[in-house]
Amino acid sequence: MSFEPHNLKPRRRGKKEKKRKMAEDTLYLQLHKLSSVKSEQFLDQILTTLWKTRRCGLCPPDKSRFHSLLSLPSLPDLDPVLACLRLLIRKSVHENFNGDDLLKLFPPDLSLDLQSLLVLLLQKYQSQWKEELAKEQEVLPRLKSMTWTVENLNSAPANKAAIIHLKLQDYTKSPSGEREVKFQLTKDTLEAMLRSLTYISEQLSNMTGTSSEPAQKKQKQ
Repeated sequence: MSFEPHNLKPRRRGKKEKKRKMAEDTLYLQLHKLSSVKSEQFLDQILTTLWKTRRCGLCPPDKSRFHSLLSLPSLPDLDPVLACLRLLIRKSVHENFNGDDLLKLFPPDLSLDLQSLLVLLLQKYQSQWKEELAKEQEVLPRLKSMTWTVENLNSAPANKAAIIHLKLQDYTKSPSGEREVKFQLTKDTLEAMLRSLTYISEQLSNMTGTSSEPAQKKQKQ
């Protein structure tokens, strides 16, 4: 019987995925520690603070305040609760979970009021947080189409200009939308632009050639 290691990869991925889901399900049980929260304003404050500190972590005064307001036995008991809420934020912002998706994550015996409150607040900030994340990642729009016309057709060549109309796919909008840009190019500007584009094309070609050399050498060996 032949042994094919690559056949094990889907199984390993399946096991890892199962373990990850089990770990997440266990983490979601921490939501029960929020049962004492009766104020939407307080939960709103926790979620927005976690979003603002997603890169640097909570400062000690905030941790102490949240620990006290949640009436937890000790400060270390707060960490898994915060990790759980950060995970929900990631699901909402990075994976675009809607209300129904979020409800499926909650423990079945979690208070319905708390479930509704969490969904309400996560959806309230979803668009805003996605926009902030897009700006941080500097997502550039992509070109969808380009059209052009020539103005002053009957005038002297020096007075003629090309009007370029670009249609861009803007990924900073939620949902992704289109953006249109229009600009004018004279003959001199167009010639300078074409020279620059030719140089860029040559650079890209050189990069492609360089990256393919190791593969070609490897095939010859």
